Amino acid sequence: MKHVLIASVAVLFGLAPVVGQAQSEPSVGPVQTTPAGKAHALKLGLLGNWNRGVMLSYERQLGAHSSLQGGVAYWKSSYRGFTRTNLHEISVELTYRRYLQSSKPVLIGWYAAGGVVYLGNSFSRGSASSSEDWYHDGQALKLNIGRQFQLGQRFTFDINLGPSMAFAVIRPYKYDPQLQSYQPAERKKLVTNTGLAAALQFGYRL
Repeated sequence: MKHVLIASVAVLFGLAPVVGQAQSEPSVGPVQTTPAGKAHALKLGLLGNWNRGVMLSYERQLGAHSSLQGGVAYWKSSYRGFTRTNLHEISVELTYRRYLQSSKPVLIGWYAAGGVVYLGNSFSRGSASSSEDWYHDGQALKLNIGRQFQLGQRFTFDINLGPSMAFAVIRPYKYDPQLQSYQPAERKKLVTNTGLAAALQFGYRL
């Protein structure tokens, strides 16, 4: 996801002056910036975080400068070497956002966010003589800062960058061919992840 991070930084600083100039120009006649009622949007994009994936999310306004967003991301990757390896990643998150610019329309501008994430990973590796299957899941806490741009009356472009800090307690699972099911390990392990994370999403206000 390195290309996603580089593209995120470029787009964030490239669009900021353009959007700022467009918002500062005087308009002729009344302009409706958001639909009536609580603002909410459906989004689709890429996630490069604890788990990577294509992400579908929904954001709904809670107050004048706050919102709640839920999202699901999924990613599948595979590669061949001496063995064939398959990896499935899924994450489900619920995030609270606080928008920091009171002069902007709802759900637009810089924001700080924090939330909880469910993580699941399935890993399989096999050859003609042997195979290995693992599954584990866990939870994480997420903190980040981002900006959501307004593209016309209903479209948005949402980008958030790190720092992102995740703390998860994970119980590994291993596939037992005799029982034909995943069996949990005896002990859980604490996994921490810190660094730069990114998400890019185009949205449509419903």
